[in-house]
Amino acid sequence: MSSNLKRLLVAVDGSDYSLETVRYVANLFPPESTEVVLFNVMSKVPESYRDVEASPFFNPELLRAKVWAAQQEKIMKEFQEKARVVLSEYQVPEKAVTVKMEELKEGVARDILAESKLGYDAVVVGRRGLNPVSGLIMGSVSNKLVDKVTHAPIAVVGGASLSKKIILAIDNSEGAMRAVDYVGRMFSDADVKVAIIHVMRGFDFMNPELTQELIPIFQAEIEADLKRAEEAIKTTFKNATANLENAGIDRSRITQEMVAGVNSRSESIVSMATEYGYGTIVLGRTGISKVEQFLMGRVSHKVIQLAKAAAVWVVN
Repeated sequence: MSSNLKRLLVAVDGSDYSLETVRYVANLFPPESTEVVLFNVMSKVPESYRDVEASPFFNPELLRAKVWAAQQEKIMKEFQEKARVVLSEYQVPEKAVTVKMEELKEGVARDILAESKLGYDAVVVGRRGLNPVSGLIMGSVSNKLVDKVTHAPIAVVGGASLSKKIILAIDNSEGAMRAVDYVGRMFSDADVKVAIIHVMRGFDFMNPELTQELIPIFQAEIEADLKRAEEAIKTTFKNATANLENAGIDRSRITQEMVAGVNSRSESIVSMATEYGYGTIVLGRTGISKVEQFLMGRVSHKVIQLAKAAAVWVVN
């Protein structure tokens, strides 16, 4: 194992979507420096029976709970074999893979949250999971985990994109620079290309609250603010690129781009990922740009909702 070992908690539910999440991780990270923990929370009864189970009149035999539990174990054993095949395809050694199956305690999201606090470099979950009828619904907990996992970066995988191109969306905040440093640490030995981007929204001069007399004044002020923002982000681009280089990512694999005048930052980021084939989007959880009052946290949630065919990483 490399000294730059990355320990990843991959939450799985036995679905094909979870298998694609495993493939995404195996494809992106170098096998010699990656440790993967496949973590499954299994309920012995269907979720709809949880309240009934607490009743003194509950009879698990009548609800065929044992049959249910056996079915879930069968699903996960079959999934384990499929996951090992996928990991072996990418030369991930067996000793680097751990499978943890635990019985549901507090709830799927809460149980994953508890496990995530045991020294992981990232938590990886799928956007979708098994059909709700099965009772194993990974997709229903991913949004909860994005809000609750604030002690470690979390990735929501919408599809197993085999692209190793990463969009790193930043502003001038400390949170954005933490995201830059995280990308440098996690992907320094990976065969990736990183596009550092900064997106600025335009201003709606058709706002009915603006009179014809006020429009020129606002336009002049906004244009001045945009110019200052452009100068500020140039410095940020320079520092971000230097940090990635110092981490070990070759300068030839790093690009910079500023996009201005868009209606939606999140839509612009996702559109760029789709158009140019970026499989991963990385953002800071929070960040504030003085000029634009850019709350990155809101953007990250919107990007997760929109990026259905990519993985979105939210870095604390």
